[in-house]
Formats: sequence, structure tokens, C-alpha cells
Amino acid sequence: MYVGVIFYQFKKEKIKDAVKNWEYLVLNEAKRQQGFIKAEIYVNEETGEGLDIGFWETKEDAQRFQDTGLFDLLARDLKDHLRHPPRREQFKVVTSL
Repeated sequence: MYVGVIFYQFKKEKIKDAVKNWEYLVLNEAKRQQGFIKAEIYVNEETGEGLDIGFWETKEDAQRFQDTGLFDLLARDLKDHLRHPPRREQFKVVTSL
């Protein structure tokens, strides 16, 4: 299993709107993609830091989703909600309970 992780630095007053946009843009598209398992978003409301994690069956599934261009669309859509541009990375899940 692989995960795609995006790290955010939200403006604290924009967190709710940013999460709604994420749900609309990311979840709706991810559910249609091959190998999608689930996606979650985490937010520290005190600092504005957040991350989202998309879980994928294979590295290729995670890469295919990354290649859709959705990250660039999300970054543009959330521009006014963020203190800094988001950063993304992929990881192999090596252990899980």
C-alpha cells in the first residue's frame, strides 16, 4: 500500500472553507480512481498546519492520481486559504495496525 501526503499551512480563519474545497475537489475525484482505498485530512486548528493522506493499493495507483493534475488545481483553488504553497510526497506503507 502507498500513501500520497500533502502538507498544508492554512490560514486559521480559512480552515473550514479549505476543508470543504478539499472534500469537493479531492474526494469526488479520488473515489473514481483505480486503486483508491481512502483519503483523510487532518488539521491543527491552533497552528493552521494540516495534512491529507490518500491511501492507494499500489505505487502506480498513487502516481496515476498524482498525474491527474488535481494537485495543481487544488493548490490554485486553496491559494487564498494558505500561508504557504502545499507540499506533496509519496510513501510506502511499511507497517499498519
